[in-house]
Amino acid sequence: MYHFKDDDLISFLKKAQSKVKVAMIFSELKRSPKAYLLFRRFGAFFGKSVQSDGLKALERSFTIDEVFDLLDEAEMLNISIKSKRWFRYIAVIQLA
Repeated sequence: MYHFKDDDLISFLKKAQSKVKVAMIFSELKRSPKAYLLFRRFGAFFGKSVQSDGLKALERSFTIDEVFDLLDEAEMLNISIKSKRWFRYIAVIQLA
């Protein structure tokens, strides 16, 4: 989801609703200062390009409240979001 600009994500989700039969599932990064600091410190072990891409991904990721707001703007109704370890979450949007 963080690859999209907000307006583009909302547009994508609205279009996807007509094509998806049961549900949409997103496994996403959860933006947090702690995740950013940890990756900044230990990301160097993965190489400079991985560290750079990882930091950009964390900067552009969403908080759970932001995801709920975006999904609400896209008129998605039946949403559940579960936190997972390593600063991730799973968003499930039931359509059927």
